[in-house]
Parts: sequence; structure tokens; C-alpha cells
Amino acid sequence: MSLGVNPTRMSTMLENLYAATLSPSDRLSLPRAMAAAFDATSCLLHMRDCAPLNVDIVGCTENLRPFMPGYVEGGHASDEWSLRALHRPGRAVFGEDIVPEKELLAADWYHDICRPAAVHHIVGGAVAIERGVGGLIGVQRPCDAASFGSDDRVMMQFLLPHLAQAYRLIRIAGMNERTNCLTLEALSSLSVGVFIVRADARVRLMNAVAEHVVRTCRSIAMPSGRLSLCDPKLDERLRASIRFASLAPLGRSFHTGETIAVPSGVAQSLSLAVVPLPPHVASTGPDELLAAVFVGEPTPNVEPSAALLRAIYGLTPAETRLVLALLEGVCVSDYAENASVTLNTVRTQLKSIFLKTGCQSQVELVRKILSNPMLRLVHK
Repeated sequence: MSLGVNPTRMSTMLENLYAATLSPSDRLSLPRAMAAAFDATSCLLHMRDCAPLNVDIVGCTENLRPFMPGYVEGGHASDEWSLRALHRPGRAVFGEDIVPEKELLAADWYHDICRPAAVHHIVGGAVAIERGVGGLIGVQRPCDAASFGSDDRVMMQFLLPHLAQAYRLIRIAGMNERTNCLTLEALSSLSVGVFIVRADARVRLMNAVAEHVVRTCRSIAMPSGRLSLCDPKLDERLRASIRFASLAPLGRSFHTGETIAVPSGVAQSLSLAVVPLPPHVASTGPDELLAAVFVGEPTPNVEPSAALLRAIYGLTPAETRLVLALLEGVCVSDYAENASVTLNTVRTQLKSIFLKTGCQSQVELVRKILSNPMLRLVHK
């Protein structure tokens, strides 16, 4: 950690976050814990479906609770901070970074909600969860309190990737209304393979798609019940990722998981996404250190849609067209000529794409998009 961010405080915050993913009682106390971690007085956590526009309040502190019914009913449509933050996914921001103070003080939503709730200074951000679904967090202080500083921004930046994983787990858990644990019934609702594994990679639960992958793919196996990859180096990477991801809910690791592309003998690689899970996620047996591994089967003839790319990575229409062209193997210079734009314009767009996707090169960008099973994490 840098800039004076307290590792103990960060660890406690992650422990609270993952505990809340599958426990409604822990979820009630999560906003208060998040606010306390930033020495703040309030916090709002919510998710938004883009089409149709729908708001799901994950949690809020007491001062915001009286305003939430009206916010969900329609007040969210005028919340410019949240609306604009969704266009900057994965980036920790202050309130004034998105809505200048002069504009804020003149806004109806500020006087209707923020001012009565003693909300003024904000640090937070947005994350991409699934296709067309974004998650947000806002931590707030009143007008007469000190504004947030660089350390708060750094801590929020560390938090956002974990928040994205937590929101995904909350949505998955919501598939099974009768229990707060992931069961085979809930996992079977997913169109991607899912393994629930212990810290040592031994499989506790898996759905039908995951079973099919193990039977038909030569690159992945389950000797003695342990999820493994046939490539020794990739297997070592998978085991390490699972181990560190399983420790994150306890605040003993800052690993948010990763996506691993595994050669499968077809045009595209098999893709495995490792995700942290709270220890009590399994429906039977004692609490264990756990992680989830989402597996995307090779689909060489299917390309991500423009709408899906925009929703997940926050791309502009022009950036999306460029990404789709790169996926088809078009070089940058040919794309500039075909699109009737300058090469400098395309390079500027590419830099913006790299920033939004966390990539450093075109090769890494293409590999990341094609190997991302989250692009296929949808209900059947």
C-alpha cells in the first residue's frame, strides 16, 4: 500500500465486504462499516440495470434510508453523480471530479436528498458487473467536515475491483430465494461452468456446464477431486490464484482473482475466471476458505456485441467500433483509412481503451476480451 493507506483498515473493509455478499444481516451493517473505514458519516451502495433502467439498493446508512423509496421510484434519474460515474467504471473519483461544486449546489437532487441527509463531500466509483449492469459506491461527509484526500482515493481504488466481485456474488446469490448459500440449484441457472473450490483447489460444488467441460476438454481435469490444468505453469498459476482469492474475504489477501486463458486446441482458448468467495458460501459442511472458478467454453464463432462491450468496459461508440475491428484482425492503420479518421485519432482512442480495460497492448486487449467468461455470465 502507498500514500499512507492503512493495510489493517483495508483488510477489515474487505472482510466486511465479502461477509456481506451472501448474508443479508451482514449486508445491513456493511454501509456503516464502509463509512467508518473512510472516517465518513454515510455510504450508499447500489446497482443499476441500464435497460430497462432499474435501481437495486444494496445498502445505505441510516441518514440516507428515509430518501431511498423516492430514489428508487425515480429520483435516481436526476442523480448526475451516479449517472456520470457509470461512464468511468473502475476509477475512484471525488464528487467534484464528476459534478463541479457550482453545479452541485444548483441541482434539485442535491437539495432534495444530499443536503437534508448531510451529504456533501464524496469519494466513490462505479464498476461493471454484468452486461448492462453497473454497481456504485458513494462514501460521504457533511459540508462542514474535511474533504476526502489522496489516501481515501487510493483506498477506494483498491476497493473497487473487490466491490465488482462482491456485487456479482450478490446477484448470483439472488437466484436462489430460499437460501443465502450457493447451491447446485442456483449454479445450474448459469450458462457458464462454475466450480466452487477450496483453497487447495479441491472441488466442493460444480454445475452441469462445469461437468461437461471436464468431460470434453483435454486442458482441464479433476484428479483426486482437485481442479487442475494440464499445463504445469498454468496449473501453478491457477492454484496460486485460488489460494490468494480464498484469503481475500478474510482480509488476508488483496487478490481480486484473475482470468486465465488456457489453450484448448480450437480457435479460442478456454477461459477461467477466479473469484473470491466468503467461507460460509457452501450449503453443507463447515466453513472453509473458498473461491469460485467460472469457466467459459470455447466459442470461436461468437463475438461480443457492441452493446455488451460498452456496458462492461464503459467504451464510447467509436472506441467500441475500434475494438470490434481489432477482434477481427484489422490493423490500426487500415482501420483509420476505412473509418476515414486520422491515425492519431485512432491511437488516442486506443490509449483510452487501454486505460478502461487495464491493458497495455493490442494483443493483451484481444486476449482479455476473448477469454473473459464474465461476458457470458447471464441467466439462461
